[in-house]
Amino acid sequence: MPAANHNDRGRQLAALEQRLRQALVLRGQDGGLHAELGRVLEAQLRHRPAAAQFEQALKLNPADARVLSDLARTLLGLHRVEEALPWFEQAVAKAPGSAELHAMLGGLLHGLGRTQEAIAALERALALAPQSARYYASLAEMRPLAEAEAAALEALLRTVSRREEAAEIHFTLGRYHESNGAPENAFKHQLLANRLQRQGFVYDEAAMLGQIEALKRVFTKEWMPARADCGDPSDLPVFVVGMPRSGTTLVEQILASHPEAAGIGEDRAFGNLVLAEGLPYPAGVPELSRKQLKHIGAGYVEAVRPAGARRVVDKMPVNFLFAGLIHLVLPQARIIHVVRNAVDTCLSCFALKLGPAYPYVYDFGELGRYYRAYRGLMAHWQSLLPEDVLIEVQYENLVARPEAEARRLIEHIGLGWNASCLDFHNNRRAVFTASAAQVRQPLYRRERWHPDAASLAPLREALGPYAGA
Repeated sequence: MPAANHNDRGRQLAALEQRLRQALVLRGQDGGLHAELGRVLEAQLRHRPAAAQFEQALKLNPADARVLSDLARTLLGLHRVEEALPWFEQAVAKAPGSAELHAMLGGLLHGLGRTQEAIAALERALALAPQSARYYASLAEMRPLAEAEAAALEALLRTVSRREEAAEIHFTLGRYHESNGAPENAFKHQLLANRLQRQGFVYDEAAMLGQIEALKRVFTKEWMPARADCGDPSDLPVFVVGMPRSGTTLVEQILASHPEAAGIGEDRAFGNLVLAEGLPYPAGVPELSRKQLKHIGAGYVEAVRPAGARRVVDKMPVNFLFAGLIHLVLPQARIIHVVRNAVDTCLSCFALKLGPAYPYVYDFGELGRYYRAYRGLMAHWQSLLPEDVLIEVQYENLVARPEAEARRLIEHIGLGWNASCLDFHNNRRAVFTASAAQVRQPLYRRERWHPDAASLAPLREALGPYAGA
């Protein structure tokens, strides 16, 4: 974890916040200053005070479309999704010519399962900005692209000069061919997309894999018990972890369909609280005091607590890196590790643009080696954590035996069985991951197409013992 960079950024934001607050002492009726302070607070993930500043800015400038959308995004950060929608709608009404606002509204409507409205919003965004590769990509998440739209993307590909745009187009064309039953063509575009995407950043594989190995040296059977009584006693949190595209969204949706549980999607709160302590992870963990450990646990519970829920489900996949620390700071929390066939998982990752949080997914060798390290770490956590804290669910078993596996999941988080957990596809809660459309459908078996053996060889070699699992 880049604690030093995080701290530098934190100091810059704190200094800017102080200057804005000083300016507001003299110019308290300046809506622009309130809005800027709100953006600084939001950058610090201080959603509640940020929302208060945006609300004050809107009292002074009620027609400011940017601030309306700022408030909407902040409410999303507070998991107040239904409240965010009318603010986005107002923003669009104030600036109907903004393609970006139509696209943001479409994304929110898609997350809420209001697919036709979402499609209409994205189509409007594309009408306003027909050269936007990103809007085509968003639309392709909601419905299969038409042949004419794919042709427009092919034409756009011949004109773009930015590598990022070309990669976006290839990913979207890959999705188009996949939806039209042409997996070979889809894979060709995916190879190009990933190659272009990988060129855009530096990924220190040795450091990443070294960090995973370091976790095994820090969290040991000898060290963990000495900190067993340090955490916050809340049993509210449930963490669903694993690789991206492994079925974590499905598990969250099943759990969140229980009337006493709430899902919060891929929340960054836990990782940010660890970074806020200012120590490198995991090397700095032994230096954390009992007070700091309790502060992380209590801070997390406060950050994610929803109204009326007995359990809150956080499905940030990369939280698998924190499983040992989660148990220290929240000993009553429950962890669910979702596992899917390794090759299928990696191919699903490779088919999508997953963003900067997953730098290892754009090269088969790097992806396979990361997967192998992740499974090794999960085996370590399973050897350390009590069986009633961490369980593993196999995605393929969940699809084949949904009721038996769903009952096991509900029992694990300490709730009584409720049949609505099998009716998860009718749950209207917001879902903002790449699986948003899939979890709106009943479970069915999906056979993942595999490229030829020569193309898969680098992935299988890197996966090693997991290549057949």
